[in-house]
Amino acid sequence: MVPELKPDLAKSAVRALFSLSAQTGQVELFERAFQLNKKFDLSLTHVGLSSLVACYLMKGDVQSAKSTFKIVASHTSGPDVVDFNLLMRATVMEEDKASAYDKILDILTHMKLVNVTPDLSTMRTMLNSYDSTSTMRNSLYNKLLNSPSASRADQVFLNNIAITNLLAKKDIEFMVGLLFRDNRGELFPGQDNKPIEVNGLTFKILMDAATFDVKNSSIAEKLFKSMRSRGMKPEKETYEKLISILARKGRLQKARRYITKMEQETGCKADVETYTKLVDGLLRIGKPHLAKEIIMQDMPLNDIPLNNSILRKLRRIEKKLSPNSSTI
Repeated sequence: MVPELKPDLAKSAVRALFSLSAQTGQVELFERAFQLNKKFDLSLTHVGLSSLVACYLMKGDVQSAKSTFKIVASHTSGPDVVDFNLLMRATVMEEDKASAYDKILDILTHMKLVNVTPDLSTMRTMLNSYDSTSTMRNSLYNKLLNSPSASRADQVFLNNIAITNLLAKKDIEFMVGLLFRDNRGELFPGQDNKPIEVNGLTFKILMDAATFDVKNSSIAEKLFKSMRSRGMKPEKETYEKLISILARKGRLQKARRYITKMEQETGCKADVETYTKLVDGLLRIGKPHLAKEIIMQDMPLNDIPLNNSILRKLRRIEKKLSPNSSTI
């Protein structure tokens, strides 16, 4: 089926096959994707190579995974954060667990040397590597905490790991209180009265948790304002999460103000996805008339085209608002 597709669609299909092979561990599927990759004369990019590393890890073949990582290092522009995360997984899967945490430290050091920034997956990889009560995890924490060469970025990274871990046990109100109390001793023993160093990722972790439930909308706003007061510029994604939860709270005018602020401060124009979040939020709280107002007034006023998804929503809204509707 793939060879019959147009080139752009075929490339997307090949990437999808790489992704599926990575998720299932089917090396045979990867090999078929690789043959198609060659047929379309595509370079074996990070997508393909990273998928192969993931395949080997799913099958428990650590050595083959590491060998593929070396190919990434030597035949591409260099490993990215996905590759390093996979390498960490391979490291902790090795039988020699006693030295695994030293190797993870080496990986983190190398990431810093080649300007690869750890992400949420890096933290999850480290958290999932060892049980929360294990000596191995505690040893890793202690080494990172007490490393004389650790930079501020290293300490922020460690804080983010601890915050991610605590979020699985504590509610968002507790976590935001912890952040505002600014006592690192609440994250790590022996770190009392030291400030909790943060970055944009810290706030992304907390904003994701705060915007999950509408009851935390005021907490989400506090986080947003704290982020800006520290000189950090929220990204479009962060604004949209806040806009969505405000819509679900019925705070339409405030949501509109944040759209304006987003455009002014990020330089990113609100698009159909932004307004879809607004529409969906209003529909969730039973305000179809306001959702229709967004589609019929706000979007045209801001030159936002109505895509098929929005038009389908509009038809459902109009049917619901019709005098003949049984739901009215």
